[in-house]
Amino acid sequence: QEELVIKQTVPEFSEATLRQEIRKLNLPFEDIIVAQFKLETGNFQSPIFCISNNLAGMKCAKVRVYTQEGEFNGHAKYTDWKQSLQDYSLWWATYCSGIKTEEEFLALLQSMYAEDPDYINKINKLK
Repeated sequence: QEELVIKQTVPEFSEATLRQEIRKLNLPFEDIIVAQFKLETGNFQSPIFCISNNLAGMKCAKVRVYTQEGEFNGHAKYTDWKQSLQDYSLWWATYCSGIKTEEEFLALLQSMYAEDPDYINKINKLK
């Protein structure tokens, strides 16, 4: 069997531009969010990111406002990575509006976002 190798690149994407867009959306805890995106996308190399522009490994939203355009392998698919970030911002507004500290945000990620019990340790290593 041949192993599928994704060589596609995502236009206009870099960690620097990602950080700029996070700041434009006024999302707090930038370093945690970037680390989360690195973890979710295999350092921006996974098919979920390269094909679907999905930064956060988001599943298709059903009970909140969203920006997804479709579905790919059970995950939300976006027109571009900025649309994915906008959707993450909507997720934030829905579930994180009362979060004041990094510790509270990490606890929320572990309790409602992560499937991996070691998720927070992995994020902390990538910060």
